[in-house]
Amino acid sequence: MSQDLSDYVYLDAKERAFEIEIEARKEYEVKKEEILEQKMTKLEEDFRKKRDLKESQRKMYANLMTIVHMPILSTSQGQPS
Repeated sequence: MSQDLSDYVYLDAKERAFEIEIEARKEYEVKKEEILEQKMTKLEEDFRKKRDLKESQRKMYANLMTIVHMPILSTSQGQPS
């Protein structure tokens, strides 16, 4: 009878350990997914900021080039001689 009780306790403990392992894996996957989502959100934010900065720089450069290439009116233009 002692062996049967030992076997029962062993099997019960093994089953409980398996259940704990399954629960731990589920929690791990949930945490992992949360961390990945946070990191992806941060990366997307950083990318968006850099893209917006580059777009802003491009527009400023285009405006600067427009101003630089604008014809300068001389003081003699438009005045009767």
